Amino acid sequence: MRIYYGNQIDPSGITMSSSTVSSDSSASYAANPFRTVRWKTGTTTASEWLGVQITTVPTITGCCIIDHNLTAGDTVWINASNTAGFPLGTLLLHQAIPITTTGIVEASFTGVAAQYWELNITKPSAGVQRYVGAWFLGSYYDTPEQPDFDGYTEEYVDPSRITKSLGGQTYSEQLSKYSTLKTKFSYIDQTFIDNLATVYSSVGSTRPVVVRVDSTGSLAKLWYARISKNVQRQVTGYDGSLKYNASMEFEELV
Repeated sequence: MRIYYGNQIDPSGITMSSSTVSSDSSASYAANPFRTVRWKTGTTTASEWLGVQITTVPTITGCCIIDHNLTAGDTVWINASNTAGFPLGTLLLHQAIPITTTGIVEASFTGVAAQYWELNITKPSAGVQRYVGAWFLGSYYDTPEQPDFDGYTEEYVDPSRITKSLGGQTYSEQLSKYSTLKTKFSYIDQTFIDNLATVYSSVGSTRPVVVRVDSTGSLAKLWYARISKNVQRQVTGYDGSLKYNASMEFEELV
């Protein structure tokens, strides 16, 4: 299981800019954690970029683009530099991001410490408009083991409120539907449980993460979520040492 966490693109402490922007948008919208608050390009050029200057110089290992309308016909790169000026010149990182879905796409790389980061997008034509709902730059953790054979539960939740009047009429207040994910690991070691705790301590229950259970197959979907329940641990003695049973729960952000 992979968890992207510690997003450096936060509305505070950064400066964002872009090549073009539509009249109803802003480059800073890509830093808003709400995925429907989107940076939208203009329609005057085919070569677009979305850039961010981060106050600190963190080491970043992963990039995710959430809620976008990029297509396989677009060419998308993640670039990094310690030299100011967009589009970026002297690059520490220049890696293609394959566009395989309109939901969430990801790219991972060897850790790069840079202050300036850029999504470089070449559209099929100038008149085509593209948008990005949220841009995620942070670290990722790959668990050394997958969840137990029966250790993954996915539930689709409809939080809509339904009430009934005295006369028997049913009224509904429709709210956004979302999914919850529950993972369970058995007999894991101290390092594993400590790493899960590190992930949680960096984001708590409020900051977004991106998670996927597997890299291939039906569980390869990427989820934009929050950790809804802290790491639950149960200590057990096993073969003369301490082992842990652990669980972690996520709630999709919509």
